[in-house]
Amino acid sequence: MADTFGIFQKDEYGRSILVSVNPGEERKSYDIPEGTYAVAEKAFSEHPELTRISIPASLEVIPDRALSNGGGWASDEKGIDDIRVSSGNDVFFIENGCLYEKLPGQGTRLVRAAKVPENVSIPEHVCIVARGAFSDRKIACVTLRKTGQKIWFPVRHDYYLGVLLDEFGKNGRIYDFSRYDRFLLDNHFNPERIRMICARIADCGPDDKETAEKLTEHVRRYQEQILECLSDTGETLHLDCLADIGFFTADNMDEIIEYFSRSDRKDLLSWLMNYKHGHLMNNEADFDFSI
Repeated sequence: MADTFGIFQKDEYGRSILVSVNPGEERKSYDIPEGTYAVAEKAFSEHPELTRISIPASLEVIPDRALSNGGGWASDEKGIDDIRVSSGNDVFFIENGCLYEKLPGQGTRLVRAAKVPENVSIPEHVCIVARGAFSDRKIACVTLRKTGQKIWFPVRHDYYLGVLLDEFGKNGRIYDFSRYDRFLLDNHFNPERIRMICARIADCGPDDKETAEKLTEHVRRYQEQILECLSDTGETLHLDCLADIGFFTADNMDEIIEYFSRSDRKDLLSWLMNYKHGHLMNNEADFDFSI
């Protein structure tokens, strides 16, 4: 196989494996040559400058993290964001900026989110997500279309974004929430974390009832800190999120209104007043229908 930049070896069946590539600092793209059967896990790992690759018809195997070549959360080099697949390849395909692998029988494996928007939907046909599928991507929300569940991420905090996106595909799950839930139970709040907590509570299924209860208790315990955070930088959409999980009640609404009446956030105060009159006041109690 003639290829100036790739380093190959044969497996026990004589098939060609791309084990490494040395494109040089100025080379931003690499065309995997026809005849290549598989890509090794670390073939691109030392080359965050690579932004585009093309997959030939012959390629059948791409392991987890093989296309996660970015320079990390603190780097401007975000790795491969442009993947092209030969029309003759029967294993891999591109859909909405993501690379998928067809699995035997039914279903697909999400190999890599390449060129995608901040809000991504994982199609119903996805059964497996590869580790590193979302590495170095700037993603605010992932929707699992099969269940309608939304997973929000701290897009303004690159380090935590990278850590939490790396939980996709962990332990054989589409997404492993173990670290995510620990992150949400921290007692430092910002608008992103508040939205993440609300979405997690709202989308918890029967198997996550304990998680929903812990997060709900957490929100109640730190009500004052949450109000302070929203007073500083929050928006009415965060109040919408809190309302969806039943944060505002007849017991605490007057206290919350009093808190915001002392602030300059008249937009939030107006929202709270409207919510109180529309959802928490028993209008029939204002009238006496007795004869």
